[in-house]
Amino acid sequence: MVMRQRRTGATVRPDYPTKQRLVEAAAREIVAVGVERVQLDVVLAEVGVSKGALYHHFGSLNELLIAGVLHAFEESFRESELWTISLRDNCHSAQEVRDQLHEVIAASQTPERRSFRSLRLHTLSLVRTQPDLASKIAERQAQLTELMADASRTFQERGWSRPGIDPHAVAVLIQAMNLGRIVDDVVEDSRRVDPQSWIALFSVVLDSFFVVD
Repeated sequence: MVMRQRRTGATVRPDYPTKQRLVEAAAREIVAVGVERVQLDVVLAEVGVSKGALYHHFGSLNELLIAGVLHAFEESFRESELWTISLRDNCHSAQEVRDQLHEVIAASQTPERRSFRSLRLHTLSLVRTQPDLASKIAERQAQLTELMADASRTFQERGWSRPGIDPHAVAVLIQAMNLGRIVDDVVEDSRRVDPQSWIALFSVVLDSFFVVD
C-alpha cells in the first residue's frame, strides 16, 4: 500500500484554468508519492474533472506528468534561489553566513526531503529523454548555478571566504552534495547513514570555504 502524505495546505481554486489546476495537482502528487506512483484518478479527483478534460489539455498522462515535474522543479528552484539571495544580501559576517547555511543544510538533508531529491534527479534526467525540454531545464539550472556562484563571489569580495576558489565550482559542489544524499535514499532505513552524520560532514566541507576570526 502506498502511504500518502496529506496535502492539507493544497487548495484547488476553481477560478484557475483547468490545465493549470491539473498541472499543480499532478505536481503535488509527484512530490507526495513520486512520479512513478502517481495515480491519474487521484489527480482528477483533486481537480474535480473527468478524463476527458485531461485529454482536452494533454495528449497523454505522460505529458501531464512531465508538466507536473517541471512545475515542481520550478518551485524547488525558487526555494533555492530565495535562500541564496537571503544569504548574499542579508548576512553581515562570515559567521552569520555559516550559521544560516547550517540551518539550510539541516532542513534540506532530512529523510522527509527524500522526494524532493528524487524529483530533482528525475527532472535532470529529462534532459536526455525529452530533447524538447532540454534547453529549458538546462537554462534554469544554469541560472541557479550562476546565482549561487554570484553569492560565493560576493563572500570572497567581502573577505569572508577563501580566495582562489572558483565560485562556480563552489556552486556546483553545493548542489551536488545536496543531491548526493539520494545515493543513500535508495537503501533500506536500517542501512542508511545517520542523517545527522551526513549533515555534520556537509557542514564541515562548507565551513572549510569560510574565513572566521
